[in-house]
Amino acid sequence: MFLAVNQSLQNSKRRREEEAATATAKATATRDRQSRETTDSTTQLVANMLMNGPSPSETETEAATRPKGTKCESCQHVQQSVATCEPCNCACNCINKLDASANVRASLVLVYIYLGALTLMLATLAILFYTYTQSTEEPAVPPAMLNQRAFHAQFQGELLRSEHVLRAMVTQIMETDYPLDVGTTTAQPSSLGISVVRNERTSPHRHPPPCTASTSATSTRNWLNSLKLTNILSPAADPLIEFFNPNHRKALEEQDTEIRKRTGLKGAAPGGDEWIYLNTYCRVPEKIITGFCKGTQDYCPPSPQGPPGAVGPKGPTGNPGLPGIPGPKGNRGDVGLPGAPGVDGVGQVGATGPRGPKGDAGSTGRAGLDGRDGVPGEPGLDGVPGRAGADGKNGLPGRDGKDGLNGKDGKDGMSITGPKGAQGPPGERGLKGIAGPRGRPGKPGTNGTPGVPGINTWKMQYPNGTASNDLLIPPSITDLTAPNFRRSVIVEEGKTLNMSCSATGNPQPQVEWRRDDGRTINVNGIELSSISGQFIKFTNITRHQMAAYTCHANNGIAPVANATFLVEVHFAPMISVYRQMIYAEYQSSATLECQVEAFPEAIRYWERAYDGKILDPSDKYRIESYPDGFKTSMRLTISNLRKDDFGYYHCVARNELNATMVNFEIAPQDPNSETPYVGNNVKVYGQRPPESECPVCDQCPDPSLYQCKDSILNNFEIQPTGNRSYPGLPKRVKTCYLYAVGKPVFHKVVNEKFGSWLRDAAPRDIDREKTFVTNENDAYNLFEFSTRIQYRMNSVPRHKYEISEGFQGNAHVVYNGSFYYHQKNTDLVVKLDLTTSKKTSVQLPYAGVAAGNRLYTTDHNFMDFNVDEVGLWVIYSTHDSNNTLVAKLDAETLRMQYNFNITLDHKQFGEMFIVCGNLYAIDSGTDKNTQIRYVVDLYKGKLLNANLPFSNPFSYTTTVGYNPLTVELYSWDKGNALTYPIRYNEHRLAAENI
Repeated sequence: MFLAVNQSLQNSKRRREEEAATATAKATATRDRQSRETTDSTTQLVANMLMNGPSPSETETEAATRPKGTKCESCQHVQQSVATCEPCNCACNCINKLDASANVRASLVLVYIYLGALTLMLATLAILFYTYTQSTEEPAVPPAMLNQRAFHAQFQGELLRSEHVLRAMVTQIMETDYPLDVGTTTAQPSSLGISVVRNERTSPHRHPPPCTASTSATSTRNWLNSLKLTNILSPAADPLIEFFNPNHRKALEEQDTEIRKRTGLKGAAPGGDEWIYLNTYCRVPEKIITGFCKGTQDYCPPSPQGPPGAVGPKGPTGNPGLPGIPGPKGNRGDVGLPGAPGVDGVGQVGATGPRGPKGDAGSTGRAGLDGRDGVPGEPGLDGVPGRAGADGKNGLPGRDGKDGLNGKDGKDGMSITGPKGAQGPPGERGLKGIAGPRGRPGKPGTNGTPGVPGINTWKMQYPNGTASNDLLIPPSITDLTAPNFRRSVIVEEGKTLNMSCSATGNPQPQVEWRRDDGRTINVNGIELSSISGQFIKFTNITRHQMAAYTCHANNGIAPVANATFLVEVHFAPMISVYRQMIYAEYQSSATLECQVEAFPEAIRYWERAYDGKILDPSDKYRIESYPDGFKTSMRLTISNLRKDDFGYYHCVARNELNATMVNFEIAPQDPNSETPYVGNNVKVYGQRPPESECPVCDQCPDPSLYQCKDSILNNFEIQPTGNRSYPGLPKRVKTCYLYAVGKPVFHKVVNEKFGSWLRDAAPRDIDREKTFVTNENDAYNLFEFSTRIQYRMNSVPRHKYEISEGFQGNAHVVYNGSFYYHQKNTDLVVKLDLTTSKKTSVQLPYAGVAAGNRLYTTDHNFMDFNVDEVGLWVIYSTHDSNNTLVAKLDAETLRMQYNFNITLDHKQFGEMFIVCGNLYAIDSGTDKNTQIRYVVDLYKGKLLNANLPFSNPFSYTTTVGYNPLTVELYSWDKGNALTYPIRYNEHRLAAENI
């Protein structure tokens, strides 16, 4: 574009030379008087060149010396003495000659053209300079290490030097080709063939004031000066180039920011473009720069490569590079010369002095602390079991179960058959057919009714040879209706059954009842091997009493008489389920099991819930049944599980009395978790057998004849809490069961019944020895001691953690750098990160926080926190029963992984703790010598007997917790901080799942 402008200017120059051939020498003198003063601003330079015209004094002098009314010799026009407003195109200085304002307007257009060219040249030089500096950079110096401040200073200096060169070029062009001669005729820009882009935004001082008869060159100069200031200071500038006062740049940038926010465009320049600042007083839109660069590349040929520049200063040292590949190992060097021997020390050791006299005996020192108890020995042999204790009180009645699922709609009935029509008339008798072959012989007939057996009698002969008149008659059982002596007796479950066996004979026979299967006979809760007497009575008979009973009559005379009664107890189907929620992975198999009890025998089958389809054996479904008397175990195995195989299934059993159905659910299994086996006959559906209570009698028979079952073992159940689905327990790497608990080890005593002392079970290396303490009278602070010894010897804590909302109870834990506690007067579990003080809380479902819901016989805690090899556990009470709830929480997020509802009455125990996923219950917290009798394997859902001795040396233990790091139990017994060493049998689970 600059070349096009330059070519246009050359053409204009040629035409003006032809028109100005007859110009006077006055124009040359006037041009020599123009000022060439230079300034730091390009705009100031151009404005000064425009304003350097003839001075008012010179014009007035020339007009005074010129005679008024003189005519021009060539055109005969009257010469002017004062400028007028009537334009004239002749070459003389007549009265119709264009005045100085017209010359100014023509020159102003050219000034704008040169300003645009100058701006583009500055931008081109800036781009070329930047490219040159980038290409001459040393490749070893990374861009990040360049000194940005020095680079900007160098760039600014180059621009200033280039600006003087351009100013000189413009000055030369203006002086040579476009002189500001008031007395010389100047063509309009349109006549020169130059297209001028005018600014659409106007200024009140854009054009010169109207010309009057008194207008002079002085007013013209003042107007140009105001024009210069207006272009620089006014924000209304040309859309292709805008000049401004450098002091106003910050205000312009703030105005541009507001425009961008208001319009949402990229920039504030025309068309939404960004402004590019060429120097401190001039800026252009970005599109002008990029368009000019692209046009220059297309129009101008590449310039020859310039000479290489001087080598720049050495850059800063870069970061060290990566270590190189180690070279091959060099040869072994020569053995060095032996060093010189060392210098002997100065002096010599003196002789041993004589032994001093024996000192006086010191006073007796204080007694040392008790030593730590040794490892407990192996437990002794089991003692003789004691007699069963008295039965506990009946528990609270359970909650009503939820309504069962609605049954499926029955099938449509058969269409009603119409009445049978009247019989038609008999047809005519046909001819006699040919006799057929002889048929097969018929089956033999049944035996006839046996006759009444005869009676064998004997006469008894005395030793003296005399005989008795009485006949000795063997026993016989009187039964007129069933002489075969084997009969069936049918009775409904829960009814009363009386059976009699009358026997005759001489002497009178003795009658005894026995079960044919050899088991004991349960009569009213008493287990007896046999029952004497001709009568036997079953009150509230159950399915377990269904058997064949035989009465034996014997009086010493052979043969012995007997009669068998086959007792059949009818009851509706009952289904027992171990697990109703089955978790399995995709493309694996899932097994559903249920045990059916029914008599008469029930029809059993498996059913898919969502479509009611009865499942048949196939490659996909494997169905197994294992009958055992009135019990039958059913098993359904589904292989290669797909997405549509997950869902609900039914185990169904029907007999003539009723039908029973149980729901199963197969859910996707997380590969990193494990679902516990909860329940041991925990879920029973259908008709339960009536319970037989232990007998209450004035004089109890021999205890060896009967046995009452432990009420806890008999009524134990474990099941998921509520109707919720849980992700599952994390897999445990080992299973272990305690076999010994050592004697307590004393550490410190304070005057607090409900304090606690804790150690982190999974600490960082720097926190392994830290000990944490809570006080009974301060529920808002947790105290930290650097070591256990510091806690024992010093009562001043090293650090204190403030808990603004307070905690409840004293059964807390510290685990993995966090303090877990029960928030005061709420049902929230809170995790406090001891490093960042960040808190995380979660609500425990069904938690009881009323005064009557406290745990254990100590009646102090609502929640008991525990940590073992598996992670974080919370033992807590519920608001509607005395059952014990055990929740497994994720220690990081407090997300519920599983929740157990166990039928252990926590009010009957002193304390509980968890080791290796097993729940241990201590009988008492106040008896000096007590026991750990019950263990619940939470992964297998089983209740086990432990019978481990445990001692409470100060008779008031309020908390017991296990620490897997030290393999000890930490307890608080009436202000005494104690530990118990423990031993357990360990079995690592490398390749099996529990």
